Amino acid sequence: MPTREPPRPHPPPRCPPAPGAGTAECLRRWKGLESIGVAINISTRDGKESDAVRYYILSRPLGAKEFADAVHAHWTIENSLHWQLDVTFREDACRVRRGLADANLSVVRRAALGLLKNETSKKIGIKNKRLAAACNNHYIEKFFTQS
Repeated sequence: MPTREPPRPHPPPRCPPAPGAGTAECLRRWKGLESIGVAINISTRDGKESDAVRYYILSRPLGAKEFADAVHAHWTIENSLHWQLDVTFREDACRVRRGLADANLSVVRRAALGLLKNETSKKIGIKNKRLAAACNNHYIEKFFTQS
């Protein structure tokens, strides 16, 4: 099964894509901005090399090692939690925006994901556990009677 790359962040709207002319005015709009970090990811897939440049706004200046650790921590969260929520619940495709509905659905999805991960009687993936729970009332009871 091919792996899915995480979504790439976009530069701030109506701002130059990289520090340079006209950037100072744009940067004044970001409250608490102390510095900008640039991460360049070079990878090889199927023998073909590609690169991705990502800009990060920072609330404090960071050294190179500290910045690299922060970028790694960010993508670890993105790849483990957000990616799982999108694959299992298609969270990115959800267009609910009225009132607090999107925040409420997010809480429900995270709670459901936790229940799905904790249920270990079936050795199947999270998405298939969700499907099995939807089709089998006895199986779904296991989610709420775990010790």
